[in-house]
Amino acid sequence: MNTNVRQQLDELSDASGVYVMSDARGKVIYVGKAESFRHRIGVHFDPNADDQAALFDAEVEEIELIDVRIPMLRERERLLVRRYRPRLNTQLVNEQYKVRRRQSR
Repeated sequence: MNTNVRQQLDELSDASGVYVMSDARGKVIYVGKAESFRHRIGVHFDPNADDQAALFDAEVEEIELIDVRIPMLRERERLLVRRYRPRLNTQLVNEQYKVRRRQSR
């Protein structure tokens, strides 16, 4: 993880909003929503949380925070995902779909 991202993680607030993660080329690779930036974004980089942590750790170079009130989080996230079509959002959705599909059989 680069020092810029580490510093951003250390300084996260408990504010709610939408976050946009970009790679070294500035390409948006993930968009998420959070009722608390500190709690939600930290999970993406916690190696004990899930298998995706190493991927986020290796690829994320910048995190942009956008303050949004809680009732509008889902809508704002949806709009940003539609605009940027981030690669990791698509991968995660596809993996969740596969798991749900296996469980429903």
